[in-house]
Amino acid sequence: QTAAAYDGMDAAIKESVGREEGRGENMSEEAKPNGGVDIAIEEKPKVVLDQANDIPAPDSNAATLHEVHHVGDNVEGSIPAAPVDTATSHPNDQNGAQDQDIETGTPSTTDSDDRVNVNFRPGAYMVRGPGYEAAQEEEEKEEEIFEGFLPEPSREDILRREAQAMLDSAITLDESNVRVVPLSKDDDASEGIGGRDVGVTTTPNDNIAQDDEDCAHEVEVEEEGGPEGGLKKSVKSPMACIVLTSLLLSSIALSVAIGSKDAAVSSTDETCVVENFQERYDRARSIVSGITSNDTLANVTSPQNKALKWLVCHDRISSSLIDRAARLSSSSGSAPPPLPTQSHGSIIAGNSGESQVLRRYALAVFFYSTSESGPWTEQWNFLSGEKHECAWHTNITRLSFVFTNFEPTGFLCLENVTHPAGAIILNDGEVEVGQMQLSFQTPNNLTGTIPPEFGHIQGMTHVGLQYQKGLYGPIPSTIGNLVGLQTFSVLFAGPQFGGVIPSSLFTIPTVEYITFQYNEGRFSFPPSINSQGTHSLLGLIIQSSGLSGTMPSFLSEFPSMRELSVEDGSLEGTIPDSFGALTSLDFLNLRDNSLSGTLPESLGRLSKVTAIVLGKNKLS
Repeated sequence: QTAAAYDGMDAAIKESVGREEGRGENMSEEAKPNGGVDIAIEEKPKVVLDQANDIPAPDSNAATLHEVHHVGDNVEGSIPAAPVDTATSHPNDQNGAQDQDIETGTPSTTDSDDRVNVNFRPGAYMVRGPGYEAAQEEEEKEEEIFEGFLPEPSREDILRREAQAMLDSAITLDESNVRVVPLSKDDDASEGIGGRDVGVTTTPNDNIAQDDEDCAHEVEVEEEGGPEGGLKKSVKSPMACIVLTSLLLSSIALSVAIGSKDAAVSSTDETCVVENFQERYDRARSIVSGITSNDTLANVTSPQNKALKWLVCHDRISSSLIDRAARLSSSSGSAPPPLPTQSHGSIIAGNSGESQVLRRYALAVFFYSTSESGPWTEQWNFLSGEKHECAWHTNITRLSFVFTNFEPTGFLCLENVTHPAGAIILNDGEVEVGQMQLSFQTPNNLTGTIPPEFGHIQGMTHVGLQYQKGLYGPIPSTIGNLVGLQTFSVLFAGPQFGGVIPSSLFTIPTVEYITFQYNEGRFSFPPSINSQGTHSLLGLIIQSSGLSGTMPSFLSEFPSMRELSVEDGSLEGTIPDSFGALTSLDFLNLRDNSLSGTLPESLGRLSKVTAIVLGKNKLS
């Protein structure tokens, strides 16, 4: 707008000059101003102002703006005076010059120093001096660099890009790359899309290393014409064969990448031919028959049968132990010797090869038994035949960080035998395994029962089942075979999981804490236990788990117990008088049940107790 205003001002000046010249030609010498001398009015160069709206750069002879400064909301500037039209100048103007305000179009006067005042619009202005070249501004501009971070592409994306790049660079069929092969009359033409006959065949070649003209698998395209006059065109370029082979390998790799999540799940009995490993199968069956009956193993639909076949066909670690023992027996001609020992084994279960085979078999049975409605949501490396069972877990993020910055879920091993959050190890290659934990802390679509083989996961020290709503049935009584078990907990189980808590769980000498909390099913105490002397139970917590029946008196056989919390259940009857023998008890909570009767006087002998909670009962 500023430039347009100055163009209009120049036009007015030129028009004024023209009128003056025309009038001068008709005037006498005496009437002309300045004593009859023609007035030579020199046209001043226009001023070009650069503003934010990219006004073109000024001419090389543009005048320089002498002054620019802010006055209120406007910017005043001074430019060289325009020519004076004496004939049209207003009589009230001091210097006889007239211009217009750029925005309002109203006249503006000149300063005494022969400079015209121009009222500019508010904003930032940059005025170039004489000799400025517009190209200089382009040269001074630096290329803008934008920096940022793109997400790392997945392997699936990389494979797709490589495959697309191969397609983009693939050669096309032209006459120089094809050779004519006559069709026999007996050839069958397959009808393609839109009535076009397209047949894809392969040409056998016994010697792949022959001349480059002969590709091991030539792609032949049958053209229109039928068996009488039809022609086959086959790619004879070696580069075409390479491209097609690369595309085939990329598609295979892509399918493997997509299907890797369920790769281990597909390793079931359907892909196992036992006859191919008969000797190994017989030896493995003789080992696991100590914890599983032969009838159950013979049932092809049982989880035990599937686990045995997985052990024989897909478990590389167990198969290696069995095969090494078979080679030793064949070389000596004697009966099969014991399996080779593990690297270091477990502090609790020892290092025998049979112990590891049984542990892996029992974990596999647990997997198949709890996969009735399909595979787990996450496999957590279970049934990875090439990995030690200590690596059958994954790390997740939780609000509570027992293991520093992550929480492992699955089957994990610790070096330290006492500390519950020690160093996690993935195998026994360097040290003995101190602890083995089955820790399921997130929902994982476990549906089914806990099999009896669960109690034969040798060396297992901790069991934690949380949020597995699909489990049903009772806890197997074989749980008492876990001689090194220290903690057992079930939290947030579904409504079909429950029953009588096995008495064998209370008789494990090493067990310290038994916990059932916030379960939807119904549980009850066993009527009695077969006490075997020493017990290590420190805490029994059963809360909001539908506990019914009566308070058992055998709980007084745990003198080392510090916490007994049986809350929000349906227990009836009286508080046993034998509870006075729990001399180490610190906290007793029997709140929100249906207990009745009077408090036994024996509770007065609990000298270490700090709190007893008995509210919401029928006590008197």
